[in-house]
Amino acid sequence: MGLLLAGSSMALGLAPMRLETRRGQLQVSNTSDRVMRIALQVFPERQVQGRPTAALTPFPVSEAEALIRLRPSVFRLGPGASRVIPYSVGTANQTFYVCGTSLQSLLHVRICSRWLPAASASARKSP
Repeated sequence: MGLLLAGSSMALGLAPMRLETRRGQLQVSNTSDRVMRIALQVFPERQVQGRPTAALTPFPVSEAEALIRLRPSVFRLGPGASRVIPYSVGTANQTFYVCGTSLQSLLHVRICSRWLPAASASARKSP
């Protein structure tokens, strides 16, 4: 059962893991042998045991679109295929996550890329 779960979770890929420019491209990949329905959703940040991660519930669509524009945000991806999705970050002054989500068998799989505003990134790098 563990191998089945590990194989399923590895089927969805998203790159880059950190969004570092206001305009760019996400590459979404499907390494499984089945067609996947993928939704790109935007999540706020939360802390889990002192570590930042994506929250469990996405932003409402209107708030998400104010943070980042993704077209398309819902699509199907064939077995072994990948797709480039252009993105444009708005005036986001907060950290957020863009997550590719897909229902695979009984699992809801999610992999995320993180946007860290420039002011926060430089503040965290200093000692």
